[in-house]
Amino acid sequence: MKLFSRGRCGLAPVAHLADTQPSPNPDGKDVSSKQHQNPPRRSDFWASVRILLLIVLIAMITMVSQQLDVDPENLKIVGRITVTVGLLVVIYGLIKHISKLITVVAFLLLAGMVLVSEGLIDVPKFFA
Repeated sequence: MKLFSRGRCGLAPVAHLADTQPSPNPDGKDVSSKQHQNPPRRSDFWASVRILLLIVLIAMITMVSQQLDVDPENLKIVGRITVTVGLLVVIYGLIKHISKLITVVAFLLLAGMVLVSEGLIDVPKFFA
């Protein structure tokens, strides 16, 4: 497509060529509208659920460590590492637009992990 034409004053934009509408194909359908449609996306809900399940699995590391009577200092280190990884997963989820409810649940779960790993909350023992 030619956007500029030579006139008496040099190059001047050709408005009638730049503003033209796309020509329909022989069937009469607009071809350009098909090109600009977004491909179908997977459900954002299931992506949010997967991220929440990943955070729950990360939280289980701290909970299992406490159930196995790991040294309190080692439990604090493990808890801090898992909370950091969990926060990174939540930030990734926020970038990928997970739902706000799942974000709040994830932050509550991470706050519980911090309290357990620092020894402020005792989780009931399932194994004697």
